[in-house]
This record gives sequence, C-alpha cells and structure tokens, in this order.
Amino acid sequence: LADNKQQELLLKRIKVFTREVDNSVRNFVTSNALISAWAIEKTEGKEKAAEWIDAQINHHSDQKKILAWCKAVFNDDKPESIPEDEKDASMRIIEALIN
Repeated sequence: LADNKQQELLLKRIKVFTREVDNSVRNFVTSNALISAWAIEKTEGKEKAAEWIDAQINHHSDQKKILAWCKAVFNDDKPESIPEDEKDASMRIIEALIN
C-alpha cells in the first residue's frame, strides 16, 4: 500500500480485532495470529509482537499447534510440519505466499 494513512488504518484494524466465540461459532481463523503479529511488529516492534504471540499460545491451548507454527514463521524458524487436515484455510494461503 502506497498511502501511509491507509496502511496505518489497516494495521490498526488488524490490531484491535477481538477473538470471539458466539454459540460455538468462532469469528477468527487461528493462523491469522501471524498476520496480527506482523501488524504489531510494524507498529510496536518485534519484541512486542513476539510477546503477543506467546500470550496467544498460553491463552489458547486448544490451538497451540497452529499458534506454534505462527510463532516459528514469525521468527523465521522452520515451523513444525502440520498435517493438511489440521491446517486452516489461512494457513494454506500463508504457506503458498511465503514458500
């Protein structure tokens, strides 16, 4: 995005998103945590983003495998392989974009 104000607005919208489950329906895709971490990194720095993703791993233990994958990708480490049937849709898109 060429327009800095538009970039800032989009980054802010990503950062203020709140995960919710309403009547057992989630309004989020777990691997989008990587996108949020990148947005936090751009606005508040890599250390703050790493702290945020660690907090997500600790808070959402039921999604630990995908969140650990997000953390590895964020840190430019080799992520643990996750079977295709356990990946969410965003994860497949992110993998295609970064590989």
